[in-house]
Amino acid sequence: MKWLLVSIGAAFGAMLRLFFAQSMNAIHPAIPYGTLMANILGGFLMGLVLAASNQLSTEMRFLLATGFLGGLTTFSTFSAESFTLLDSGRIGMAFTLIAVHVIGSIAATALGFWLMNAIRAA
Repeated sequence: MKWLLVSIGAAFGAMLRLFFAQSMNAIHPAIPYGTLMANILGGFLMGLVLAASNQLSTEMRFLLATGFLGGLTTFSTFSAESFTLLDSGRIGMAFTLIAVHVIGSIAATALGFWLMNAIRAA
């Protein structure tokens, strides 16, 4: 059953990631906003899931965290986009992109975690 749940979640996460890529990546030539949106949103949602994990069934954690968020977020695309900037000599832009993805994703995870805990405490 967990394989099916992960597969279903991953399919929906990947479709949302594709939507972000197709609708946002062309906005700025050096910063693919769709990839950034997928990773920041994925971090935020992971924070919510982490904070609620004690109330979620194992099956729901497989569906949401491993499946949906695994399909939504993308380390490989982020790596390829960063490398492309490095390879083209755009070192400053590459490290800016790396910092925004890493710091932004971790900050979004913390925000989601704190928000869920605040909601549960209220």
